[in-house]
Amino acid sequence: SMAAQDPAPRAGGNLLVEVLARHGEHEGSARFIVGDGSQANHVLGGDKPFIIKNNQGTGVEFKKWGFIFNVLPTESPLDKNEVFVQMQIEMAGPEKGVTIPNGDVLGIGTWQYQSSFSVKKGRKALVFESPARVEITVSDAPVGNAVP
Repeated sequence: SMAAQDPAPRAGGNLLVEVLARHGEHEGSARFIVGDGSQANHVLGGDKPFIIKNNQGTGVEFKKWGFIFNVLPTESPLDKNEVFVQMQIEMAGPEKGVTIPNGDVLGIGTWQYQSSFSVKKGRKALVFESPARVEITVSDAPVGNAVP
């Protein structure tokens, strides 16, 4: 868990993190700045409307969906071009279910991944390939910390 307040910024400064994740019909992406050695939590989600057909006709049903990405990148003290990444990612939401005689029934899928690894700064790394695909890039944040 994170402390209420981050300590003073480290010598490493800030890092730009980019992630792209896909699993089945679900996709999530994020691009943000985080301090070297600090944790960032990204949550996106809500309720998606879906048209459903049943014996009462056509209606709308809401299904929860979400994309969560938590990351803690730390620059290597020995090599400024290497970043140690701790991350957790989760995608969940409605997906193709089954068709019954009087309509369609949606399923809900969830996929989760948690790991630690090293990446080279500025290079896209494919960190998960099957059954989901996750690409992550960690770079030095631009001067002024504006996300380009």
